[in-house]
Amino acid sequence: MLFNKMSFSGTAAAVCFLTLLAAGCVNITSSILNQNGLDKLGRGDYDGASKDFSSALKQDPKMTAAYVNLGRARVELEDYNGAIQNLNIALDLDPKNPQAYMTRAQAENGLGNYTAAIRDCNLVLKFTPDSAQAYNERGFAQYSMGDLSPAAEDYNAAIRLNKAFAQAYNNRGMVKNDTKAFFSAVDDFTMALRIDPKMAVAFNNRAYSKLYLGDFKGAAADCSNAIVLKPRMGEALINLGVAEMKLNDKKSALESLSNALKIGVDTTNTFLIGRCTNLISNFADK
Repeated sequence: MLFNKMSFSGTAAAVCFLTLLAAGCVNITSSILNQNGLDKLGRGDYDGASKDFSSALKQDPKMTAAYVNLGRARVELEDYNGAIQNLNIALDLDPKNPQAYMTRAQAENGLGNYTAAIRDCNLVLKFTPDSAQAYNERGFAQYSMGDLSPAAEDYNAAIRLNKAFAQAYNNRGMVKNDTKAFFSAVDDFTMALRIDPKMAVAFNNRAYSKLYLGDFKGAAADCSNAIVLKPRMGEALINLGVAEMKLNDKKSALESLSNALKIGVDTTNTFLIGRCTNLISNFADK
């Protein structure tokens, strides 16, 4: 009797599901495509994720979650304008969607539209006051505008809400570097790396601190770790070159700076080109 009861319940559930599907209340295809996209997003396959989210939207053009997720993938691909277009549609469909505002803030930061990013972060915090990510993103916008004190306050708030927020520790350390609080900055970068040992930017930022503190061996080691994780990180190669010169290893220093210069030329990065050219010229005269 128990078997028959279970079979009947299963049949009833299936009939209910098919009825909802036929009525258009469930779109299994768009849901599966959206979930496949999320899986790829988690694995770092941003192109594949974008295709799945786009396919989901063809099935269901009013699927807010797919627009938000497509925006997230495009932010990772640095297609910030495309991301904003998707997120604007998501917000037309759901004007109180905090994830859409959060992702749009990241895209605005990517474009250098810091005032717009702050506006969106404020809206996230209105809907979700305990969003560590919103404090961190707003802090980044304020830091980029040169407002170091408000940025530090936001990073502090992000860390209070999430003590395992590696990016917030790294970003707060950058504020400390800019205010020449190098010992404290090292502590923040070390905490970031304790949480995320593969954070190349934190290794490079800590190397910058150590250069000013006179720990040239430590700086060189941090730069080397950054380059292992991100071989084309031009700023790490520059810092490595400076550290090697301070250690009287002129040959290695010029090699590191030459490699950084090549990356600058390949990527048309005028900052890298100018910095490397000046350093190589100065070192050659010594």
